[in-house]
Amino acid sequence: MKVSECVYTPVRTSTAVLHTLPGRYVFFDIETTGLSSKNSTVYLIGVTWPVSYENPDREWNFCQWFADTRESEREVLREFTLCLAGFDTLVHFNGDTFDIPFVRGRLFYHRMSDPFSLITSVDLYRMARPLKKMLPIGSLKLKSLESFLGIHRDDPYTGGELIDVYNQYLKCPTREAEKDLMLHNEEDIKGMPELLPIFAYLDMKKASYRLVGQKRERYSGFDGTEKTEVCLTFESSLALPAAYTQRGEDVTLHVDGNIFTFFFTPYVGALRHFFPNYRDYFYLTMEDKIVHKSIGQFVDKAVRRKARPEECYVEKEGLFLPQKEPLITPVFQKEGKGREWFFLLEEELKWDEETATRFVQGWL
Repeated sequence: MKVSECVYTPVRTSTAVLHTLPGRYVFFDIETTGLSSKNSTVYLIGVTWPVSYENPDREWNFCQWFADTRESEREVLREFTLCLAGFDTLVHFNGDTFDIPFVRGRLFYHRMSDPFSLITSVDLYRMARPLKKMLPIGSLKLKSLESFLGIHRDDPYTGGELIDVYNQYLKCPTREAEKDLMLHNEEDIKGMPELLPIFAYLDMKKASYRLVGQKRERYSGFDGTEKTEVCLTFESSLALPAAYTQRGEDVTLHVDGNIFTFFFTPYVGALRHFFPNYRDYFYLTMEDKIVHKSIGQFVDKAVRRKARPEECYVEKEGLFLPQKEPLITPVFQKEGKGREWFFLLEEELKWDEETATRFVQGWL
C-alpha cells in the first residue's frame, strides 16, 4: 500500500454550508475495479478535512491510500476505518448509493468491522437534486457541477476508464499510471469542498430583492414587425458564485452575482380585468356592458340582469407583463378562469421590496 498526504488551500469553499455539518466532518471518495463489491475491489480511497473547523476556508488535510497490489486492499480498508474513528460526519457525492455500500461489501468480504453505523452520512448528490431544474447544468454529475462553477480539472479520465489503467499498472507499475490513478481521485476529493458554493442557488427563493431598473427596447422581428423587449433588473441580498442564463417560454433570466435581470417580450393589445365581486354588478343587455348596482338600480329591469363572472370585467389596451401569481394589481387576464396573470406596465414601477421579492420568487 502507498500513502500520499499533503496540506492544501481550497480555491473556494462555503463556510455557510460547512458550518451546518455536525461535528468533525471528513470528505471521502473511492476508486474501484468494477461496480459490484462481490467481484471487484477498492484500489484507492481519498479523504480531506479542514485543519481548523473554526476556519474551514483556510488549510485542509488530504490523504490517499492506494492499493499498489491486489493483496493490499485489506490494508487500505483498515487505514480508512481507523481514520473514520476520529470524525462525526462523512461527506460524499452519491456515496449513499455507491461508495458506502461498496466499501461495506469489501469489509464484509475481509471480515472487518463496519464503521459507517457510527458516523453521520451527508450525500452532496442528494442535496444537489433540486439544482437540475434550476440551473443549465445538463446533469448532476460531479464534473458537470464543477464545470458550471468554473472549476478546472486536469484529469482526462473517467472512473470507468481508469479500471484498465489500474489493471495494467498491476502487471507493469509505472509512475505515469500511478499519477493518473491518484489524480482522478484527488480531483474528486478536493472538488467536493469547492463544490459547496453551488448550494447558494437553493437559497434564491429565501433572498430579498429590490427593483433597481427597468428598460424598454424596440427591435425588428424576423417578420419585419416592430417588437418591444422589457428588461427588469433586481438587486438581491444573495450573491451567487457563477453567472448563468436560463431561457423559458415567457421570460429569460440572467443572474450575475447579486444582480437578477429578467427579459420579457410583453403582451401588446387588450386584456381584461375581472371583478371578483360580480354579484355587485348588473349587465346591461342593450349596451353590452356592466355597471355597479348603485347605478344599475335606476336602469329599466327589462334591459338589465345580474352579471355573470365571465362578463364582469373591464378591458384595457396596453403593454402587459406576465406574473406567476396575481400579485401586482390590477390583475389582467385573457380569460377569467385562466391561470395566466398580467399587469399593466406603467412608465415607472414604484414597487416596495416585498412586492419585488414576491415577483422575482414567482419566476425562480
